[in-house]
Amino acid sequence: MEARAKVLKRVALSGALDALPLDALKLYLLLLAFAREVGSESRIRWQTIQHAFGKDYSREDCQQALTALAAHDLLSWRPASPHATRRQRAQRESEGLEIVFQLNPPHG
Repeated sequence: MEARAKVLKRVALSGALDALPLDALKLYLLLLAFAREVGSESRIRWQTIQHAFGKDYSREDCQQALTALAAHDLLSWRPASPHATRRQRAQRESEGLEIVFQLNPPHG
């Protein structure tokens, strides 16, 4: 956890968080908590994000926040596209989206 605290401190001191919309900042903190390591690929389910943000938080809101984070070079992301059987894909679609993300190390 100490490594995450250092990353957060460096990102905050760099000013990268200053111009972010509040939802993007909150999502960054959630992803930082769920990331395996900064610089490595991690996954988070839509249900986890929605549980943290509330039922009124839409996928479009999430995509806007992710886009803002990517624009500030804080992460890269994509929807997960796992190799699965038709039945597994149908089950995942009913469960919702899964996002693959990678937090970028802070610059400087």
